[in-house]
Amino acid sequence: MLIKCDTSQKQELLSYIGDDFHKCIYLYMNLSRYGCLAENVQAYKCVNEAGDICGVFLQYFDCVHMFSKNEDIGDDDVNDIVSALSPKVMFMSPEIKAKLAENTVAPYNVFLDTLFEAMHYPIEGEEMKLQEADISEIEEIVAFLMSDAFYSSIYTASSLKEQLLQRMSSGYSRSFISRKNGKILFHMGTTAELDNVVIGGLGLLDDSLRGQGMGKKMFGKFYNLMLSEGKKCYCFPADERADHLHRALGFKVRYTPV
Repeated sequence: MLIKCDTSQKQELLSYIGDDFHKCIYLYMNLSRYGCLAENVQAYKCVNEAGDICGVFLQYFDCVHMFSKNEDIGDDDVNDIVSALSPKVMFMSPEIKAKLAENTVAPYNVFLDTLFEAMHYPIEGEEMKLQEADISEIEEIVAFLMSDAFYSSIYTASSLKEQLLQRMSSGYSRSFISRKNGKILFHMGTTAELDNVVIGGLGLLDDSLRGQGMGKKMFGKFYNLMLSEGKKCYCFPADERADHLHRALGFKVRYTPV
């Protein structure tokens, strides 16, 4: 059975996730930051016949994150939450995906990504300067990111802009950019940030710089900066190319869906 949660149930859900936060780190961090019910955020719990929690769902803008500690969440509940919320993107385990009706999951972007943890990366040679972006640069950042086929497939420009504005203004996210002749050629951000933990994301290197080893240098520079702040840094590489890049950077695999 699905139950919509209010602010009083935040700790109950966090306790249910517990040490398994690596399996649903976006859900865990967004829940920690915003609670169960806020602007563009809502949470649900799934309970079994005994009244015990068997799953958690969290909607953040047009993305839904799903987690079940023992993968004993009901098929009907999974399909009901997707039908009710109609997300553009979903994060879930392979076991939860298997419970989704094929015609239900087909229209959506579903991620079963490997979670990586950043290690310090030695950078050789020169690289472009990396500077923290100001909130006034968001429209330019959005235009740069939306020029990429992957990001344009999971975001709309308006949704991405709204998310960046909300997160940057509240200190939950930061963007870092490199420019040449005034043009943004690289972007990387913290897509979620708590006191000692960040998730790196929205990374993009301009096509004109690819194949020159610049990707390794710039991503390495970003993560070295985060590590120098004493933070643990996690990320989900967006595709196979990004996966290879992060492995080449010496990232540690923290969780792999099986």
